[in-house]
Amino acid sequence: MKTDGAEEDLIFEHTELTVLSPSSGVLTELKRKRRRIVLEEQMEHSKEADLEALEERRDKTRTSQLMYQRKMIQPYEKLVHPRMFQESDLVLKAAEHIIMGIHAIKFTPKWEGPFKVKKFTPKWEGPFKVKKVYNSDYCILENPSSRKEIAPINFKFDILSLNPL
Repeated sequence: MKTDGAEEDLIFEHTELTVLSPSSGVLTELKRKRRRIVLEEQMEHSKEADLEALEERRDKTRTSQLMYQRKMIQPYEKLVHPRMFQESDLVLKAAEHIIMGIHAIKFTPKWEGPFKVKKFTPKWEGPFKVKKVYNSDYCILENPSSRKEIAPINFKFDILSLNPL
């Protein structure tokens, strides 16, 4: 047998039978052949087809992901205003509970009268001095009074400038 110009390797199970023909009295050997294993080429072709289908699905997914990212650029640019900082600028840093996304108690009422506000939790800490600026939108801040450095933070989201524009 030939398929697509390639010779198939068939594996057969041989069963031999000896038959005595009553009319002629001659012993005849019959061989019955039975296909036992699917052709290796067909299996390889099947695997190649599956891999091609998988690659097509990956390409479609990647294309739709890129289209979604392009679609989200405009709303993102409307909300986020890039700010450029230089060394020795004074800035305010977002408070720890804001960065971590933890809801802090903003107003702590004291029950001395009808809901008087006694304490306020600010959204910003600072001012801090920008000690070093990296190209990846991160910078290292320094507390001007104690000269202690603060861990690198993303100035795209977590810093508000105090310098006039």
